[in-house]
Amino acid sequence: MRVSVVGIGYVGLATATMWAAKHDVTVVDVIQSKVDAVNNLKSPFDDTLINERLADLARNGHQLKAAFNGQGALAQAELVFIGVPTNYDDNAKGFDTRIAEGVFAQIAAECSQALVVLRSTVQPGTTEALAAKHGLANVLYCPEFLREGCSLEDCLKPNRVVVGANDHALSIRYRALLEDVYEANGEEKPPVVECSLAEAEAAKLFANAYLATRVAFFNELDSFALHHGLDASKIIETVCLDERIGPHYNNPSFGYGGYCLPKDTKALLHSFGDDVPHDLIAATVAANESRKNDLVDDVVAHHPERVGVYRLVAKHGSDSLRNSALSDIVELLVERGVQTLVYEPLLADSTFKGAPVTHDLAEFFASCDLVVANRMTDDLTRYEGTLFTRDLYHRD
Repeated sequence: MRVSVVGIGYVGLATATMWAAKHDVTVVDVIQSKVDAVNNLKSPFDDTLINERLADLARNGHQLKAAFNGQGALAQAELVFIGVPTNYDDNAKGFDTRIAEGVFAQIAAECSQALVVLRSTVQPGTTEALAAKHGLANVLYCPEFLREGCSLEDCLKPNRVVVGANDHALSIRYRALLEDVYEANGEEKPPVVECSLAEAEAAKLFANAYLATRVAFFNELDSFALHHGLDASKIIETVCLDERIGPHYNNPSFGYGGYCLPKDTKALLHSFGDDVPHDLIAATVAANESRKNDLVDDVVAHHPERVGVYRLVAKHGSDSLRNSALSDIVELLVERGVQTLVYEPLLADSTFKGAPVTHDLAEFFASCDLVVANRMTDDLTRYEGTLFTRDLYHRD
């Protein structure tokens, strides 16, 4: 089968790499450097398993190539996956789906009979509306639940696959293809949840909202302990020994960040409208902002001459700076007139949100009397000044 995947990001490239074990796959994008990277058997982002699999596919003669997404790029496709950005639009109070809509229009013009699988995060009702607008009948919504840096691993070994379709026959057709792909990759068939398009869209948003709520809960626990001089780790250990709660996703931080949780919680909040109660989701969004302000208050209370912000990446092993909680911390410190220096090797610019940037770790340590770090690393063991972090367990 001729498979096209639109978008060379975490979702698109992981999907393309997995399906290339069975099918002839072309992954397309409008950024030429990403296309060139894939054709040179390199992932344009940090994912070790994708790099390994790209090399394996080439050695074993499987078909995975990248191409620039111009007119006619999808003309031969029988199956199209869509994994394009859907950023949150503050003005519209929802996801910006213009790129996805452009892909739907392209499919309608070039391969209207293809099976279409939207994987980008959208609000309930979006997939059905786009399919109807562009006259496409064979459309499914299958959300991704992928971690940055582990996207292919999570594709190959998911804890569930959600198949959203308003036509049961379409769902059966896609499930058969999916099972063959897992077999071709030597992986067990994952649990599959079949539901409607809107149910699948909602399931994605509520899954991320629960994770965000859990982060916010343990962050508020940590704030309570911090302000009352208590050992947060002892409280967390006691709480999490309850099997119904468990010891996962409980390490305090400067707030949830990354590409998914901030935008998905905001979009879900506004999906409720005015008629459906949404107190918990609203509180989660508000709690995340309060946490950042509260921790900046604690930093300022130390009366530092210069604060260093160590790394902006959202988590260990990630090379993504998108919507990191630390980026908001930098902005808040600068707004309060605190001299701030950022150490982030991934930043090409000399300043970030009004603060100077350095790539010299020795200079960074020498010039800052207090360093803020969301997560501990080996580098920080060398710092001899005041270190401010809420990382209790040295993990994400």
